[in-house]
Amino acid sequence: MSESDIRKTFYPDGTLHSIEIFIDSKRNGICKWYYENGYLEAEISFQDDKRHGIYKSYYESGVLWQETNYREDLQDGLTRWYYENQSLAAEVNYKDGMLEGQTKWFYENNKVKLVEVYKSGKLDGKSVGYTEEGRIVFEEEYSEGVKTSCRRYDSEGNIIHSQSF
Repeated sequence: MSESDIRKTFYPDGTLHSIEIFIDSKRNGICKWYYENGYLEAEISFQDDKRHGIYKSYYESGVLWQETNYREDLQDGLTRWYYENQSLAAEVNYKDGMLEGQTKWFYENNKVKLVEVYKSGKLDGKSVGYTEEGRIVFEEEYSEGVKTSCRRYDSEGNIIHSQSF
């Protein structure tokens, strides 16, 4: 028969700090942590003491900051970060704990800031950086984490530097 236990911790003033669910001395289920102001700081699903499922963390204001998926204690799938104004800051993919596929970073005005491609945790392919107005600032090519070329652009879109490695 399984033994279950719900453990709570508190700040010195008595405000709830965390709730964790244990089965057979291992965290299982959704565990939550709180800021001193009472807002949720983080919630994550555990299975046999390993992160498994959705993890969400929040700004102290209560606004969602990050959401990611875990499988067997490794990030796996889409992770999103948000600015405190709730606009998307980044979207990145993980596979077995390593960056995989296209990542996108955004300015607070929702314009793309940076696009990169990863394979097995290493940059692999084209990386492109943009200004807040959407102009290309640089393009870089990578192969298995090694930069093979780069180009820099001026404010008019003219190449001001180009180099292959």
